Amino acid sequence: LDCDYDHQLAMLKNKPHQQSIEFGYALSPRYWGRGYAHEVGLAQIYCASKQWPTSLISASCHPNNRASIRSVERLSVTYVDIVNHTDRGLRCIYRVPNNKM
Repeated sequence: LDCDYDHQLAMLKNKPHQQSIEFGYALSPRYWGRGYAHEVGLAQIYCASKQWPTSLISASCHPNNRASIRSVERLSVTYVDIVNHTDRGLRCIYRVPNNKM
């Protein structure tokens, strides 16, 4: 998805807006803890880096969702900041530069 967090982050830090692509996944609770989120995340990062080679790749999750944070952090991402998204509420933003994959 085209990520609109970047505009908010740029405004917070008084920096120019940089384009990024957001990846994500949702799993039924019966599949939690089996490593599927990690495998899906790796595949999405790989595909996004091929499809949009000059864009940054982003992920987000709610700051209170510890399981999602652990899952995303296993993907070698870098924490960027927290934004308050109009539709999704508070979101921790993480990035993986394309040159990592």
